[in-house]
Amino acid sequence: DGPPASYTVYTYAGPNLAEDVDALSANVWIQALSAGTGGTVILGTYTDRGFIRTLSAQGTLRTIAGKHARDGLENEGGLALETDLLEVTGLDVSPSGTVYASLASDVICRIESDGRIYKVAGTWNEAGYSGDGGSALDAQLDWPHKMLLAPDGSIYVSVSRRVRRIDPAGVIRTVAG
Repeated sequence: DGPPASYTVYTYAGPNLAEDVDALSANVWIQALSAGTGGTVILGTYTDRGFIRTLSAQGTLRTIAGKHARDGLENEGGLALETDLLEVTGLDVSPSGTVYASLASDVICRIESDGRIYKVAGTWNEAGYSGDGGSALDAQLDWPHKMLLAPDGSIYVSVSRRVRRIDPAGVIRTVAG
């Protein structure tokens, strides 16, 4: 038994940066990915800033969040396409299609189907470790990454050698580390 003697690698995205193009010609540096709904894949990509893109089942790449400007400012309730994401470090997608992303700007956000972005946890561009037992919106996160959504609606995220859980009511607690 053991592993097979050979493997087949399929390329679905690369090498030119463009919008609504065949993914095989797109230049993307993928930092995070997650299965989306309807056969899509959600990609956290980086060029000079972070972007969240969808890769359709037909192989088309489209940006749903991020911009090239370096303002680092939050855009609560604003259009995700007008938000500086800095760098996408983790992604997951809810069964309803809401995209959740952890960002190097020390927050976790969600992008609704209407294209608006909302902070779920953390304080924009204020790294730290605080807030256990309180609102995740007021907590500090230090470079959150590798996040996932649990079936009960909780969000788990790794930060600074710890795992923190945000429950469905929005309360954050450290669960490991």
